[in-house]
Amino acid sequence: MKSSKIFPILLLFLSATFVWGQKRSVSIDPKSYEIENLGDSVNSTYDELGPVMTPDGQTLYFAIDGRQDNLFGADESQEIWFCTKRPDGKWSKAKRMPLPFNLEQFNSVESVTPDGGTLIIRGAFKNGKYKGPGFSASNRTANGWSVPQQLEIEGFQEMNKGVFTNAVLANNGKFLILAFSEVKNSEASDLYVSTLKEDGKWSRPQSLGADINTNVSEDTPFLAADGKTLYFSSDRPGGLGAHDIYIARREGDGWQKWSKPVNMGSPINTEEADTYYTMDATGEYAYLVADKNSKGGSDVVRVKLKEEFRPDPVVLVSGKVFNSKTRQPLDAMISYEVLPGGGELGVARSNATTGEYKIVLPYGKRYGFRAKAPGFISVSDNIDLSGLKADASQTASLMDTTLRNVSVLENKEQFVVAATGNTNDAVLNSDDTPLLPATSKDTTVSVGKIISRDLYLVPIEKNVVVRLNNVFFDFDKIQLNDASYPELDRVAEFMVENPAITIEIAGHTDAMGTDEYNLKLSEGRVTSVKDYLTSRKGLDPSRIVVHGYGESVPLADNETEEGRAQNRRVEFKIIKN
Repeated sequence: MKSSKIFPILLLFLSATFVWGQKRSVSIDPKSYEIENLGDSVNSTYDELGPVMTPDGQTLYFAIDGRQDNLFGADESQEIWFCTKRPDGKWSKAKRMPLPFNLEQFNSVESVTPDGGTLIIRGAFKNGKYKGPGFSASNRTANGWSVPQQLEIEGFQEMNKGVFTNAVLANNGKFLILAFSEVKNSEASDLYVSTLKEDGKWSRPQSLGADINTNVSEDTPFLAADGKTLYFSSDRPGGLGAHDIYIARREGDGWQKWSKPVNMGSPINTEEADTYYTMDATGEYAYLVADKNSKGGSDVVRVKLKEEFRPDPVVLVSGKVFNSKTRQPLDAMISYEVLPGGGELGVARSNATTGEYKIVLPYGKRYGFRAKAPGFISVSDNIDLSGLKADASQTASLMDTTLRNVSVLENKEQFVVAATGNTNDAVLNSDDTPLLPATSKDTTVSVGKIISRDLYLVPIEKNVVVRLNNVFFDFDKIQLNDASYPELDRVAEFMVENPAITIEIAGHTDAMGTDEYNLKLSEGRVTSVKDYLTSRKGLDPSRIVVHGYGESVPLADNETEEGRAQNRRVEFKIIKN
């Protein structure tokens, strides 16, 4: 970006005297990784600024500066535009964002949720009216985008005394990384974190600490999908230009301990001002703005990242939420947690019209996730990523299956499998070898970072049966595994919220072993479930009936491992409502 022209969206004051007075400690390597212009569909003869990529890599938001048809005209005004990726991998022709966007002089998207359903935009809006500096959220609905509503951040209005502000929302929806200054009229920002509270408001911002913040400026933050890799711009000494992009990694679960920030070098950084930076969940490419070989002004470009600058790998879990009875899509909240231990890790919302949802899960842990909606029983699922390492060296094996309609997509990293179709489970574990049981017909398997998983919510009605997918037992044991507690805690919560309901807890096994042994095993396991719900959670024992069925009620063929896995289950049934 040209240092001779100041764009309001950059929210930066570029000092030529300071730039040329710096001592450069970062070498320029123009041949390391080539910059790729996104082409005429995205870029124009105007200045394209502030790109923001959706985590799935399918939609790109950015601002265009100086168009004559901007609401405030060509003189220092910016409006939000967007492009979507076509099936052939190319970008569609850019379109201006519709109402209720672009009603102020300087408009920009700051961040987007993994499902693409919520945009965080610049400015504090209330009932469609601009109130001043801050940030607002707009949600995609069946009728278009909702009117932006201000994010209520405790203490932000009094703390923010500087000239510029920026924000990025963590993929789990729980944290905001903010850039602003507590010094009146200062153009040098610091980075802060704010946490989402139970009432939907945001906590008072806390500094990211001395590992990140200096006596100069830190701004335009971007938090990668792994929730720990932070990219930001700074004019600290030792860079290549007015502002350079730096990378730091969060150490531990807090927000004050970070690795030493590292300058990303060229071609990310240049002798000019390098500020805004974005990427999708794969972390393979960085998207930014450059002047060199542009269509006329600043253009949106991408560059493939060196391995040392990539975030830790993640899996994108996507699917739809349905009413199990009518098969109609549902508007539902999706929450996810680490197993064992529980504790909500993040939240998302399904599309009100299509039921589609997307969540991002980092490698290395086992997760439970569930959808919930009023009038329905929350049904959980789980995915085990504990056997995957962050070195991206894993490959997938397909066991006990004949697949049709199989396609392999090019991916040099060779990790993560994605299954779409009527598969029962996607398990990535077992001695560092990811396994994907897949015996269904018409299943597609591809190398990538996406797992497809539909969720079905059960209406609260008599005789409905709900499978407790996240109740676990060790082999040949009747004692509950600790990872079962969050699931059973939700059953207890459901029973408390519906005091007239009586349920049957049913236990089922596969056909390995004798009938007598399997019957005894199933009875012991459901008794353990009831004991937990009554002794630990305080439920009335008369409201819970237990029945062990052994191997007598199979759901699938016991001749295959997939079938046996389906048959091993714990269910509850509403017998009185």
